[in-house]
Amino acid sequence: MYSSRSTEDIHQIVVKFADEGRDCVLAVVLDADGSTPCRVGSKAVIDAEGVIQGTIGGGWVEAETQRRAAETLKAGRPVVLEFNLDSPAVGDDHPICGGTVRVLMDPTAVRHREVYATAFAIRRDRQRGVLLTTIRGRNEWDVAVEFLDKQAISPGLGFPGTEAIGSALEREEPSLFVSEATPEGQRLEVLVEPVAYIGMIGSGRKVAMMRKDFVESGRATAAEFDRVYAPIGLEIGSVTVPELAASIVAQLVAVRRTGTSPQIATRQHLRL
Repeated sequence: MYSSRSTEDIHQIVVKFADEGRDCVLAVVLDADGSTPCRVGSKAVIDAEGVIQGTIGGGWVEAETQRRAAETLKAGRPVVLEFNLDSPAVGDDHPICGGTVRVLMDPTAVRHREVYATAFAIRRDRQRGVLLTTIRGRNEWDVAVEFLDKQAISPGLGFPGTEAIGSALEREEPSLFVSEATPEGQRLEVLVEPVAYIGMIGSGRKVAMMRKDFVESGRATAAEFDRVYAPIGLEIGSVTVPELAASIVAQLVAVRRTGTSPQIATRQHLRL
């Protein structure tokens, strides 16, 4: 199995495959329970040769997903793989992490080119919205993908509903919603993924002063400003420029892979 260490946004990679007329499988972690190497919403693109871009956690789960990519592309139908990482012995071939993982393998991803292009553009421009991946079925699955910007999250949305989608966006954390009570007797799963990241470089005092100005001028509410990762970066005791850069990149990776990240704890005592 091969991997390509691309730093591109995973949605941009799907768009490139579509533009080049190439097929691929988009692997999406739908559920991860217990001790697992991946989180809900993790994604990777796999081509017909098994070359993977992105990651869904590595190890056995990722290797098995790569192995199944060619047959999934040939069949042309989405499948959902379930992995139990609970081998009873250290010497076994299977993992002993103790958790369970469910992965959607979608060979129809390139058909949703425009939706993924929108998600990439929104993330690039630091705007807000959610990507909805809906799968419906029992033994065979149909996949639909939709992007909603923040303004489109209004009353009257279908399952999982406006409140659930809005809550996932505010928490900035991918969430899976499941319904067994569909008219067709099918299982309906909707993965809600916030698409947003905003960070600002500056000292604690600068951040506090700008927060005060933005809130008092009405340019942002306190809740909206507090979404900003400011001061940007993780608290790793960095002093030099390379160390500061490492802390910022670490936070970018955390948000990209997990949907959220701790913030440097200066806001509480520096609010003006």
